[in-house]
Amino acid sequence: MAGLSTADSSEPADMQAQNIMANFNPMSESTVVSWENILTQNGTLWQLLQNTRYLVYRHDIEMNESMIENDVVEYFANVSACPGSLSTCSGKLHQVEYPLPPGVNGSYFYGIATQLDSGEMLAFLELGSAQTGMPTMEFTNDITAPFNVNATFDPGTSRTQIQWINLNELQPGTLTETGPFQYNIRIYRHLDAANRSSWPAIPKELIGQLGAGNNSFTYIVPPFTDVRAYYSITYVYGNYEDVRFLGSNTLDPDWPVTEDNVAPGLVQGGVTASFLEEEVGGTGNTTVVWNDLLTELNPVYRIWRSGSSFNNTTAPNVQLIATVPAGIGFYRYQVERGMLGYSYYAVTAADARGNHNPFIGDEELVLAGPIMEDAFNHWIAEPTNVEAEYISGGWTDVTWVDQIGAEGESYHVWHSWTKLTASSNLTLEATLMATVPDGVQHVLVPVPADKDRLSYYCVTSVTRYNHLNATFENTGFYQNCIITALREDTLAPAPVQLAEPLLHGSQRIVMLSWINSQAEEYESYSIYRHPGDPFGDNDGGNLSDDENWELLVDMYTPNEADTTVMREVYLPIDLDRESWYALTITDTWDNTRSTFTNRSNAWLVHEDTTAPTVSVTVSIGTQTGLTDGALKAGDYRLNFFLSEPVAEHPWIIVTTADYNEDQGTGYSFTPPGQVTNAASFLGSETWYYWDFPIHQGIPTGTLKVTATLVDMVGNSVLITSENWSIDVTNPTITVFSPSTDSSYLYGDDIRIHGVVHDDVGIEQVMFRFIENRILFEEEFEWELVVDVTPSGAPPGTLVFDMREPSATFTESANHKLEIKAIDTAGNEKIYQTRFYVDHCFENLSGLTYCLSGDDPIKQEDEEPAAPITWSDPPYVIIVAVVGFNVLLLFFAILMGILAAQDPRKKKKGDDEEFDEEDDWMMEFMGGGDSGAAAAGTSDLDAAPERDLSQAKALDDEEDPFAEPVVEKKKKKKKSKKSRKKIVEEDDFDEDEDDWGDEDDEPDEKPKRKSVKRRSIKRKK
Repeated sequence: MAGLSTADSSEPADMQAQNIMANFNPMSESTVVSWENILTQNGTLWQLLQNTRYLVYRHDIEMNESMIENDVVEYFANVSACPGSLSTCSGKLHQVEYPLPPGVNGSYFYGIATQLDSGEMLAFLELGSAQTGMPTMEFTNDITAPFNVNATFDPGTSRTQIQWINLNELQPGTLTETGPFQYNIRIYRHLDAANRSSWPAIPKELIGQLGAGNNSFTYIVPPFTDVRAYYSITYVYGNYEDVRFLGSNTLDPDWPVTEDNVAPGLVQGGVTASFLEEEVGGTGNTTVVWNDLLTELNPVYRIWRSGSSFNNTTAPNVQLIATVPAGIGFYRYQVERGMLGYSYYAVTAADARGNHNPFIGDEELVLAGPIMEDAFNHWIAEPTNVEAEYISGGWTDVTWVDQIGAEGESYHVWHSWTKLTASSNLTLEATLMATVPDGVQHVLVPVPADKDRLSYYCVTSVTRYNHLNATFENTGFYQNCIITALREDTLAPAPVQLAEPLLHGSQRIVMLSWINSQAEEYESYSIYRHPGDPFGDNDGGNLSDDENWELLVDMYTPNEADTTVMREVYLPIDLDRESWYALTITDTWDNTRSTFTNRSNAWLVHEDTTAPTVSVTVSIGTQTGLTDGALKAGDYRLNFFLSEPVAEHPWIIVTTADYNEDQGTGYSFTPPGQVTNAASFLGSETWYYWDFPIHQGIPTGTLKVTATLVDMVGNSVLITSENWSIDVTNPTITVFSPSTDSSYLYGDDIRIHGVVHDDVGIEQVMFRFIENRILFEEEFEWELVVDVTPSGAPPGTLVFDMREPSATFTESANHKLEIKAIDTAGNEKIYQTRFYVDHCFENLSGLTYCLSGDDPIKQEDEEPAAPITWSDPPYVIIVAVVGFNVLLLFFAILMGILAAQDPRKKKKGDDEEFDEEDDWMMEFMGGGDSGAAAAGTSDLDAAPERDLSQAKALDDEEDPFAEPVVEKKKKKKKSKKSRKKIVEEDDFDEDEDDWGDEDDEPDEKPKRKSVKRRSIKRKK
């Protein structure tokens, strides 16, 4: 390039571009730059314009001469100033389109420099003249199109497969593939190459639209198409379709896909064929000749053969025998051995893409024939190498080699008892066993069951010999039979006797044995097991009829020298069931004797690998006893309850848990160093016992029982039980209250407080009162104490604390309290104490009164009771009954003695209400109208019996010296189990009359019912 000339302003001779303009087209994403030549009438300048060129530049800033001079910016267009005639040079309009690259977003200046014919560059770049005065705003999209578009045509299916790589596969997440804003794919087909500038003008066909993510499309090419096609793939993203083809989303202009499904025409000049026999080998050759097509590029030629005339190569019985490339023009075909018949030959052409026309027309221009092909004279129509082998299981395998020269033939397989010849009558002497197509060359022939025979096998061929209309079977039997007879054995072996199986439980095996068969050689034995009942109502059966038979030993072949065969079957542990075992025999030909008979080759076996279990109890006498607990001194019996009979009586060792003979500790109940067996209980097979005593003085400890059990099949187990404790020590009882010095007023509470200790454990603590009566003692029922043992008390300790109202006791006397403690072993301890209860009570004023005996406090100004006269009814009644009482004196003494012996058995009479005479007697014995005695008795009876909370308290206002009101007193109905109480009261006041001393006798009061208490056992 020549040097750059600049000036402040251009001259016409500088031929600077005029009126430059730049317009951006957003549709094509290109900018069109236009300008004009100078307007001049100077012809010299016209000539200079024809040799001048304009260089068009683009930059994002305003350009100047130095940028052009230093190649800071490159031109993108080089345009001739006047390519036409001289007359068009003045003011000629120029236009250049600049295709913008993708991803542009900015403003750009466009300028034009002038290059003279001498090479000098003039770059004035005046704004508005040779450079745009204002920058042009340009915006282009990024590439939004797929890549690597390719297409492949399949002539066999006449389909074109178009494939591409999506933009998101290269730049994941660039385009949206789901939802309403996803991109769509368009597939175009056109016969001209596509680019940015040609796309709007070229003819094109939209052949498919796909959703986002697809990367292939198949186009079905219409018939009779022979073109070179292009395919373009675009995206429609929003309202934008990128057709700039800046990537590789269209086929390369130099590599269109050839779509050709038009087959070549028929060969010219016809087809000829001739046959020549080969005497050696029994075959021949047919030579087919044709002329190549000159109008087709690289065709191939297909040679067809049939036994009849045809006009279409897809017709039945038409065979493609060869494919020959161009340039040869003939093919030699070797016919089958034994060929005999007429043949037709045709030749068709296929192009390099496989297009082929199967229709050859009816004019037979490319069909040669019929050609007589006879090669049968030198060939025998029989298969060869016929062999037969009995493969056991009731099958014989017959093999052969197909005969030579036959195609599509079938083979007959014959069985006979004698060797067949050409003179044999197949109807009488042979049996057709199978018909086999060609190419198989073997067949399995079934042999009837329960047969042991010698057989012959022959194979004949049945064929049409190529194009003959009738089949032919050669029965000369020259070379198509086995040479020697074949032995076939389907007879099952004789049954085998299985000895009774033996179970060894300790080893967990079942031993089976039998006598080795002498009638068979190399036979095999199998052992089966059945968990149910395989016989049903029959004496035998067949293993194949029941799927529940389990194979244990499969095809065991013993040594031929062995006379007796023994096999072991191992059993799992903890098994206890009955199963059937069966033995089968199989000979060398796989004939199996699968029938079974009870106690012949099938036996029922009790499979027992479970050791016996035992429940051990301790009892007194013949009772079954307990499995745990505490034992006190006494005679005991160990009971062993077994789950099954045992081979011998259990061996037992009974000691204390701490027994050690060497160290001299503990105690042994069984003789040390000796075998001790438990005895059978009344001949039972599952109940054994052993008696032993526990003596006083044996230290407290644990009873340890060890027993060895062996069942009838040798399963053994050693069990040890330490569930019992030995306790021969009685509990101790300490009572803090009441004591023998305790004395209680009427209405006081009697506190029963104490503690019980035991070295093993306390089972129960109870108490009861024994009330001291005049003639007998009444025993209350036993009741559980109230347990107030603190949580931190030592084991085997029970603290009790209760209260009992003194009003419970009718008599003023020394009464008894008994405490009974029973430990877990049954050891019992009874503690007894006495206490005194009188009938004195203290009112709220602090004065003490007694209902019987002397008043401890002197009473002042007490009014004497009214005297009783002989005319008073009570005295009259007393005199009347004195005589009667004398008569009953002895009876009363007797009854008193009996009652004193067992007060609890004394029965009370009828529970009737007091009648009027009783009321009167009570009033009389109470001292007449004063009513003192009656009042005292009433107060006594009204006192609470057991509950202190309900004991009667005197009101503050009550006057103990006032004359009480006498009320009727009703008897309560007593329980049959309760002991009657006799309440005796003193009839006399402090100022009683002397006359009443001799005649007054204590009346018998209703006996008080003893109160039952709730019995609850103490927790251990």
